[in-house]
Amino acid sequence: MPIINTLSAWPSAPQRFTSADGRLLAILDPDRCGVRLMVTDAGTDQVQLLRDGELIYSGDPMRTPGGAGIAYDGLAPLDGDVVYAAGMADGTVIASVAVHTAGLPAEWGLVTPLDDQALAVRLRTVASTPTLKRAARQKLSLSPASTLNAGGWDLPAEDGQDWTWLCGLIDQSDAIGERDRLMAALTCGPVYWRPEASIGFSSMWALPGDVEATRQGDVWLVSSTLTPVRPPSTLDLPAWAPGYTYADLLKRGTFADVLAGATNYSSLVGF
Repeated sequence: MPIINTLSAWPSAPQRFTSADGRLLAILDPDRCGVRLMVTDAGTDQVQLLRDGELIYSGDPMRTPGGAGIAYDGLAPLDGDVVYAAGMADGTVIASVAVHTAGLPAEWGLVTPLDDQALAVRLRTVASTPTLKRAARQKLSLSPASTLNAGGWDLPAEDGQDWTWLCGLIDQSDAIGERDRLMAALTCGPVYWRPEASIGFSSMWALPGDVEATRQGDVWLVSSTLTPVRPPSTLDLPAWAPGYTYADLLKRGTFADVLAGATNYSSLVGF
């Protein structure tokens, strides 16, 4: 007898991935469209953490006191296959794990400031999508005794894109708070902008221009021009993972209380 499953009966995408030796753990974080990462038994005080061979932000280096440490990849691709690896500066790989990110929501956009990933905001774009334009710079002039122009030029580069986001879609009572969080994220330097997958725009590092907010009923529209820039350096950026600051740690009691109930590094930070 055939077994018939409805669509809702199919299993959801795996949320946890562990390397063969158990030393590298990756956990999908749908709420922030990222991946939580942890290394144990590293045998060193710091390692480099890479995604498909590229160093991740907050993982160059990844601090591992006592051989264990946590990091966060807030720029993981949506619905893709990637390989995370923890290794030494000389290229020696300590551990690696293959991860499928189908559990991350592709229907949301994410603005992540380089200066503070904790300010990342997940939202929806509204209005028409911006024009995808490559701006050219050239200085050509007629050349004597020739029917062709001569001069200098640069190859066309990605031009600024005008984006507008909707604040208050999920919770209209928090529309002002979401507006303020988005404006804060757009006014502290370069950001990583990952649009919704259905829009057809690629993720990019960008520098926001002027930021404007307009109220429409119970929601707010926030607009800014994002000018694509080269990816900033990953070296020595502050390590960050949501919910793992000392302030959050001490919500579970005094530091002595937390330390007394911890058997290892992962239980100490509550990972």
